[in-house]
Amino acid sequence: MESNNLLHSTFQTLVETKHAHGILYHILGLGELSRRISAIAAQHYNRDSPQAPAFFHAFVQSYYLEGDHKPRIPLVHNAIAFYAQSTAPQASSQVAHTYSSDSGQRWHIIDVETNDLSLIVPLRVYVPYRSCAPGRSALVLDNIRPLPFWIVRSGGLGVPLASNDLVSLRNQDWRFTNIDGRMRSTVMVKIEWPGYPRWQSQIRMRLNNLSGESYTFKRLVRQVLAKIRKFIAEHMNVVSEEPHWAVGEAGGGRITAHDLVLLGIIEVSRGAVMPILKLRDDFVFADSIPTPAAPITTTMVPPFDPQGAFNNPIPAFPSGADVPDIDGLDQLAYADLFGDVSLDSEMQALLDHYFPLPDAGLATNASFEGY
Repeated sequence: MESNNLLHSTFQTLVETKHAHGILYHILGLGELSRRISAIAAQHYNRDSPQAPAFFHAFVQSYYLEGDHKPRIPLVHNAIAFYAQSTAPQASSQVAHTYSSDSGQRWHIIDVETNDLSLIVPLRVYVPYRSCAPGRSALVLDNIRPLPFWIVRSGGLGVPLASNDLVSLRNQDWRFTNIDGRMRSTVMVKIEWPGYPRWQSQIRMRLNNLSGESYTFKRLVRQVLAKIRKFIAEHMNVVSEEPHWAVGEAGGGRITAHDLVLLGIIEVSRGAVMPILKLRDDFVFADSIPTPAAPITTTMVPPFDPQGAFNNPIPAFPSGADVPDIDGLDQLAYADLFGDVSLDSEMQALLDHYFPLPDAGLATNASFEGY
């Protein structure tokens, strides 16, 4: 038992190392992603090979590499890929969702790296019977497709939520069936957006006119886009418990359909899927917008009014005296003219307080401008 636990831990360490910056690792968590990768690898593992866990671990590790390096997938440059054997059991049902590397080999894209995980919407993953029947939950999860279905077009990964341009969608005609090959008539889209109650809506995979798009991957992608837009429209005026991820109208940092890109779709239960969503690169969250600073107001100082402030009469010339021509006086005469005007001690003290003489310690070139 201890040996199996150690090997299980070693397998998870391998997954954690390979997917440290992966989108699915960020969304699903280590345990669920490890389970899915193990299920994908088991489809390719030769039943005649040694069944010891250590051999399986080495096999999985080797399938991440093309020779001595990671495979390079032209359409998805940051793909975390896993080798896809064309002769593997169930390969016929998976071949549509494989991609060619530069060398022409076929690969599953089991995750995609990103340098900014903060733009990935952290939708919670729906787990069937999570709280009431863990054993039944494991049974259901073992019977869903472990592979993610990436939205890949000629321009690369993802389609904007506000767009319906699926002309160049890869795998668009692939029939989205159950894992046993039976046709799906309906699919439930489950969204557990942070800050909002769980939300779901049903997709009809069959069109009334029985066009070629019925039951296809293209039909699934088109309808998932529509359901996410519907979720946003229904929650525009709903208070979010996590304002960082609040949806609503444009402006103020709330998330709108124009801000989102659908990267992929993953199956979370038999007949249920969830989207993988990313915000546009230049999106600014509401709680990242700086609060406008209060406007700076200038304190208004009333004009100096000696008579009002000090209740002291303004010096005046004697009644009947001529007002001298001040411009014609020199400095000494000007001083003599007003020399007999004296201030009482209270008045002088106030003037000395509000209009002190310059400090003798200041440099001779000191400027008082602005004071």
